[in-house]
Amino acid sequence: MQHRTKILIAADRHFDWLSNHDTHLSRDRIRQLIALQAYLVAETEDGQTVGFLRFNRIWGTLPFMELIMVVPSFRRQNIGSRLLQGWETMMRQADEKVIVSSSFANEKVPQAWHRAQGFTEAGTLALGSFQREREVFFLKELR
Repeated sequence: MQHRTKILIAADRHFDWLSNHDTHLSRDRIRQLIALQAYLVAETEDGQTVGFLRFNRIWGTLPFMELIMVVPSFRRQNIGSRLLQGWETMMRQADEKVIVSSSFANEKVPQAWHRAQGFTEAGTLALGSFQREREVFFLKELR
């Protein structure tokens, strides 16, 4: 079943949901990122949050999508694509020309998704003891 969703900049009212679903970060860091408007969320018509995109900037300048997640029961409904499109719009409005993302080298499904969204592979990075698996980086030119 397809659900109509809207893409919003996360607000304080999304904190509890994000804290439960973005398990990679501390609650304090999530609060900071909400204040910095570094999250987009997808909401259904009835106000249910069903996904998010978290972003930051490499070297303080290059837009980087850190994580995108859609609740499993809402996947395969283009919600992830809509989150990405919302972020791309934000970045174009900020006059950005390129965005960056990445995935583990052994994650074929996320890599295929990036390519389907118009990203091209830019290379890999070994992160030593921080992360055993290589990271594949993707670039997308914004037009």
